Amino acid sequence: MILDTGAPLTVIRPDAAEEIGLDVRETPSAHLVGVTGSAPLSRATVDAVSLLGRTVRGLAVVCHPLNPVLGFRGVLGLNFLQHFNIRIDNDSETITIEFRDE
Repeated sequence: MILDTGAPLTVIRPDAAEEIGLDVRETPSAHLVGVTGSAPLSRATVDAVSLLGRTVRGLAVVCHPLNPVLGFRGVLGLNFLQHFNIRIDNDSETITIEFRDE
């Protein structure tokens, strides 16, 4: 998974969704529109997603066939990242992720 502070939702490839037992419906339930065009996609809910020991439960995700050549199986979007404080330091080329008190 990669971090994408510009993505409002978390995205997972359909093959990865099936591997973890998500119900990926054949009928699209949403439509993705981006700079390269648009595509139908399905929505699902993940029981739990963990990052550095912090778990987010009941996370809404969309399933989209991301190109496997890119080397990642999904995108952690803002609906997941909002549970963390993230600092990107371009000068030192570091990303710091801290748990947000909820």
